[in-house]
Amino acid sequence: MHTMILLGLCTAVALWMRDVVETDNYTLEAGLESLAAGLTAVLFRRGVRTWERKRPLPGEIWLARVPFRDRDEAAPHYCVVVGRRFGHADVLQITSQNKDTRDDFVRIPNVGWDTVSGKDHWLEIGLTPRRVPYVDFLKSRPQGACPRTTWRQIRDRRPEVPGSRAAGQRAGQGSSRPE
Repeated sequence: MHTMILLGLCTAVALWMRDVVETDNYTLEAGLESLAAGLTAVLFRRGVRTWERKRPLPGEIWLARVPFRDRDEAAPHYCVVVGRRFGHADVLQITSQNKDTRDDFVRIPNVGWDTVSGKDHWLEIGLTPRRVPYVDFLKSRPQGACPRTTWRQIRDRRPEVPGSRAAGQRAGQGSSRPE
């Protein structure tokens, strides 16, 4: 999507530059068109990166208003982002309630994201991810990265979200988080 927008913008800027310059010197005209298109690409990329950074990335732990599964309410919880969509992120909720007896939860180390509570935490790993609108993320930065061992468990055990690329990623065609 971004590629098509960038291609259209660069073409429009190059054609606009051709009309503005109007010279018989082909080398000068082509050079200015290329410079204008290149500058457009750099500015576009910088803008996209700035906008993207405000949104959570897969593999990050955030504080968000996570919806309950059994009612139409939400409460602040830490969560691991497992996917991004238009308008919302797919997350797995983290809880401090002991879930050692449940197979659909795994213990998540506090290292790198929770340096204050001293409590153990569990992550819902066998349940369908919850949708959290981007406006419901309560901080402007993530708490930290999901520990690598937990991220591997998420990739291996998490149910697929309809319409996601998770099936291809599990088949060895790549991962959504670099290791």
